[in-house]
Amino acid sequence: MYNPKRRRGLSPKLQQNWEGPSTVVKKLNDVVYRVQRSPNAKPKVIHINRLAPYRATDHSSNETSDAFDASFGREKPQLHTYQE
Repeated sequence: MYNPKRRRGLSPKLQQNWEGPSTVVKKLNDVVYRVQRSPNAKPKVIHINRLAPYRATDHSSNETSDAFDASFGREKPQLHTYQE
C-alpha cells in the first residue's frame, strides 16, 4: 500500500513509501478495496491507485548468482484474494 507519509529528519529519497503486505478483505467497488495489515489491525478503505501486487523476496540464500538471476528474472506476482 502506498503511504507517502513524510517523516521529519529523513530525506524523502530515503523514506519508505510502501507498506505491506496487506490482505484484501473486500472489494467495495471497481476502484476501492478494504485491506488489512494483520488479523488484529483495523481494516482501511484504500483506492486501487495506492495498491500494488506483493512480490516476496528471499534474502536467505548465500549464493550471489542465484540472487543476481532472481533480481533480473521475471517472476509471477503473488496475488491476494479478498474475503467476504
